[in-house]
Amino acid sequence: MLSPRQNFKGHGFAIFRASFLLAALLSISQMQVDFPPLSLTPDQTGESTFYFAASNPLILADIQDGPLLYDGSLNLPLGSFLIRANPLQMPPDSLANRTFFDYSQGDYGYHDITLGNEAALASGGRLYFIGAGRSFSGQYGNLGPENSDRNTVLQNYQLRYESPAGASGLVLGLQYHFENTGLPVTAGGYENRREESFHFGGSYERMVGRTEMSLRTAFQSGKYSAYGKQFDAFTLWNRLKLKRPIRADFSGYMDLQRKSVALQFPEAHEYRNRFTQLNTGISWRRKTVSASFGTAFIAKKFYLTGEVIWEQANLSLSLRRFVENNLSADSILALQNNPYPASEVALQIKWSGISGKLSLGQLDWTGDQIPLARYDIGIDWRWFQLEFTGSYVGSDHVLFDYRLGTALRLDPEIPGKRYRPFLELRQSYTHFTGYAVPDLTRTTAFAPFYGGYFTTNDLSFQIGFDIHNFRFTYHMDHLLPEGLTYSPELLPVEQLNYFQVLWIFEN
Repeated sequence: MLSPRQNFKGHGFAIFRASFLLAALLSISQMQVDFPPLSLTPDQTGESTFYFAASNPLILADIQDGPLLYDGSLNLPLGSFLIRANPLQMPPDSLANRTFFDYSQGDYGYHDITLGNEAALASGGRLYFIGAGRSFSGQYGNLGPENSDRNTVLQNYQLRYESPAGASGLVLGLQYHFENTGLPVTAGGYENRREESFHFGGSYERMVGRTEMSLRTAFQSGKYSAYGKQFDAFTLWNRLKLKRPIRADFSGYMDLQRKSVALQFPEAHEYRNRFTQLNTGISWRRKTVSASFGTAFIAKKFYLTGEVIWEQANLSLSLRRFVENNLSADSILALQNNPYPASEVALQIKWSGISGKLSLGQLDWTGDQIPLARYDIGIDWRWFQLEFTGSYVGSDHVLFDYRLGTALRLDPEIPGKRYRPFLELRQSYTHFTGYAVPDLTRTTAFAPFYGGYFTTNDLSFQIGFDIHNFRFTYHMDHLLPEGLTYSPELLPVEQLNYFQVLWIFEN
């Protein structure tokens, strides 16, 4: 007789193999260059979402929002830094000013409001301001500041400037972030996480003669109280990219990246580390085929890199070998360099409302060769949208080794009516290896686990309607009655119901 684990493996992996076979047969994707980071959300509102690097799901990723960057090497969940999507981004040029508010209210004292304004400047550039605040006392009233529900638990304010289209390509951003929350809820008692940080980022692109130049810089400076420690941290990112034609079909390129982190603890302990990565090489392009070959230099070591891409109007096939690096922390937040090479073959296609991407790769991590696979299948036929996603990591030392997701949206037009109703259903299934579980009382953000594999299945539902510049949505998140168990160190994630109103004003 099969054990429960063996029985699951037999049926679960059959479904898993079938889903990847479907992706291979349809060969479809969202026509994006890279997959987004993998995420894990062990709380009701998404405030404590962890992001894992797409190219290496064994480490936490740095997250980018326009010109701004958020540091994943501090081993803190980055979901609280991200503001809801700005509906004013990329507006029509004919609109000089627009304002919006995005408001949610629901169970357990949940209030979330985002306000934004976009103004056209005399120079032709655009200025955006967004402010967001959240209150959430939780099911037991213990998630507010110092076990109180009287104040906001999260605030974000962001100011961004974008130069006129076709000009110098200058983008600047500022953000203030403040958080004082008890999310996620620990099983062993109340844990308060406090953060206050300032962020700046800028990017600049232009042609200097025949040379394409791209500059990017960003920093994050903050005070943190988490996992039983208080510390200050300063992170600085810099990047310079150059590309210049050599002859008809050939160009030379250089990509210089640098990241440095300084940590200061009250006991006068200070930790500093940085990495510098230099990519150089030659690229070639002719009609539907392009290729590049070069080297990456990290920590006094050279790596060979290369890429070949074949592109048609609605189809692309790529093969690449690349190297990336990030800093990660051990049990005392002493940061270490972790360069890792990876190989990937990716197929993308878009045809008659069907789009998608299939990626198969291999990661070289601390001497182990780890297979990776991801797919994203999208179907968009008028008022019917369906998406399938999946990821797989062939390692027993990862938090979760595979995940399957489905999203369905229906938004039919009703003849003679100004409004347009919609409903959306999202489901995700995650298989945890049992190697580790989330634990925000530790500086590593995760704790060893010896209880074997376990799974979670999340289900959310939305229903609402759209009218010109107005949307009303009712959300029912985490619908399964037993709740979501991500770790014995955390209480299960319970259902959360709330309504959301988005309203845009034009003048």
